Amino acid sequence: TEEQLQILIDACPTALHRLIVHLLSSTGLRASEFCALRLQDVNLTEGYLIVQRGKGGKRRRVGLNSLCCQLLTQHLDTLPYQTPTSSVFLNNLKEPMTRDGLLNRIRFLGKKTGLDVSPHALRRAFVTINANKGRSLVMLQMACGHSDIKTTRSYCKTTEDEMIREMQGW
Repeated sequence: TEEQLQILIDACPTALHRLIVHLLSSTGLRASEFCALRLQDVNLTEGYLIVQRGKGGKRRRVGLNSLCCQLLTQHLDTLPYQTPTSSVFLNNLKEPMTRDGLLNRIRFLGKKTGLDVSPHALRRAFVTINANKGRSLVMLQMACGHSDIKTTRSYCKTTEDEMIREMQGW
């Protein structure tokens, strides 16, 4: 939920943790796509990322909201080297962040907040929150890189109580 997402954000001890949570929950990137991002894949002027090799080797562009652009700009200023092929996300040894490293950072936040969270849970949150806001499932399918819209629909974890509350305002 958005409330749980805010709890995670509030628990972030560093700017990098905040960026990770915001980026994963605002773009629906897979962990492997997140870790594979290179500087050449980031276009802050036009507000998008390029996923060079998504699942199935597919390439796609993913939009960035203004907060993600702001957080990414601040993050990129901290990188020790900046060539087009440099990794956007580094570990403590200044090497490209791995999926395990990303998972460990997210698990740390989960333990801190008592929430069951993973990079994939943030991907599902992206779909659920945006679908509940009435955003197009077709656009969410494209953002996630799903071949079949049924996969995108299966990511929606809207509860019956949420549906009832929403319907009461119709």
